[in-house]
Amino acid sequence: PHVTSKERFILADWIGDVCRTDECCSRDTIHLAVNLMDRVFEKRPTKVSEADLLSKACLLVASKYHDIDAFTPSHLVNSTNIGGISKLLEYEVQVLEILDYHLNAVTATQFSSFFTKFAKDSRLHILMDFFSDVSLLGEEFLRYDPSTVARACTLLASSLSFKTEDHLLAFIADSSEMMNEVIECAAEIFHRIFELRVTQNTPVGVGSYRATSLKAIPKIYERELMGLIFRLESQRYLPVDG
Repeated sequence: PHVTSKERFILADWIGDVCRTDECCSRDTIHLAVNLMDRVFEKRPTKVSEADLLSKACLLVASKYHDIDAFTPSHLVNSTNIGGISKLLEYEVQVLEILDYHLNAVTATQFSSFFTKFAKDSRLHILMDFFSDVSLLGEEFLRYDPSTVARACTLLASSLSFKTEDHLLAFIADSSEMMNEVIECAAEIFHRIFELRVTQNTPVGVGSYRATSLKAIPKIYERELMGLIFRLESQRYLPVDG
């Protein structure tokens, strides 16, 4: 069987979890790794049995692309598992060949960084980073342009800001059609957050990764947000007409 949306969710969550435990891993690395993984899955139908190593290979490539102190194969595979390291390096070459060495990609986090520069609330970037990282977990966001995802994150973050951020609306949309798409994307991010509140009782996993609670990416922001996001009770925080 090929990788399903749930298995993709687990792999993206694993990438976030690995990067969360390594201070040298940047958010650009997380987003690029998931982007590479999605592009590989799109170009070549991937079986579950090889998805684990392919996702690790994507993270390895992304880290080399963005990080000064990049991951090594032994970071991602048990250093005593010589065969596993060799296999990972083979998959790294496969990733590069499948993508024809086209590694650079525009991601939502790059747009979010730009929007953050104009925020009044210095904490706004924490919310925007959180929302953009959550969007990595759902394949439903693949149909949106990265700029649309970033605009949706800006809309949500400014709605929850402790200061008035109405001036940011000028960056979000220049037409009603665009605003409708942004609001639709923002609503999907909200729904994904609510799903993350549910703890999985039955262990699930792909390859060597197992989890009973698939919330690795939100944990990155758990301390900063102080539970704010997970206490949201409805979509009333979303600005609506009228």
